[in-house]
Amino acid sequence: MKTTGYDWLVNAGNFRSKTSLCGSSWQKSDPGMPSRKRNCFQRPLYGFTLVELLVVIFIIALLIALLLPALSSAHNDAEEMICASNLRELGQGVQIYVEEYQAYPPTDPGDWPFGHLSRNTGESAEIPTPWGFGLLFTDGIITNPTFFYCPQAGFFGPANPSNYLPTYAPVWQPNLAQTADNNITWWTNVYLGYCYWVGRAQGNSGATTGTVTNPWTQVTSNINYLDPSALFTQQGLHNPHGIMGSDLTASYGGNWFFSQWPEPISNHVDSGSAAGSNILYSDGSVEWKGPSQLHCNYTLSIFDFWE
Repeated sequence: MKTTGYDWLVNAGNFRSKTSLCGSSWQKSDPGMPSRKRNCFQRPLYGFTLVELLVVIFIIALLIALLLPALSSAHNDAEEMICASNLRELGQGVQIYVEEYQAYPPTDPGDWPFGHLSRNTGESAEIPTPWGFGLLFTDGIITNPTFFYCPQAGFFGPANPSNYLPTYAPVWQPNLAQTADNNITWWTNVYLGYCYWVGRAQGNSGATTGTVTNPWTQVTSNINYLDPSALFTQQGLHNPHGIMGSDLTASYGGNWFFSQWPEPISNHVDSGSAAGSNILYSDGSVEWKGPSQLHCNYTLSIFDFWE
């Protein structure tokens, strides 16, 4: 059957047009229905408005603000646990030393409780003469130098490499005189990050009383170093509650910062104040103590030590 031009015009409405309006096609689904076209100004059915994006960003920022303190607290707790583990390791090392030498590592009462790795004896040909926890390294009982420092160490830690044991540990050669690789000057300048209290006398150069400013409360008071209720108990070596060692926690005239050092001397300083201290007892146990549980029972030079 021959198709006329009129028939083609009538049937054209039943086919999809090849013409595009506003980037889309139009069609007539039924001869009796009008044509439907997409509105050129119709809003797309996908995407976000600026307000919606700002709301999402605000919610994300709020969640971060809520989570950061918790994450920071968890990080501090983890480092306190590592610090306690280090002290336990040192306590076990002391017990090994006691079994080997039938004596505790000696104390140098004229030196800092956190001590040099070596004392300068004034001899012309000096050899390293460590004491306390330092003997655990020089005797090869504890070979990892990082065990001698708290992860939250102050000035005497990674921030001060010239006094930091891991800086020099790779060239350590025991029982050698002063040489290029074993310079006694280096070892005299090495400080540890924990205090060793076994056998250390109370007070400053034999003093029995003193005045101390509490760095947490700023309250100044007189203390009696010989008061049994305020004494360290480290002199009782067989007393399980005797203090063998502790975090380095020291203040200067009621301040945590000393003008000559850019960092506080103490471990666990947070927001400008020491958060507390881990205490190592003679039985090898470790206990965390907060500021209200710590007391100043020892002073040396210009520093007050809190345990």
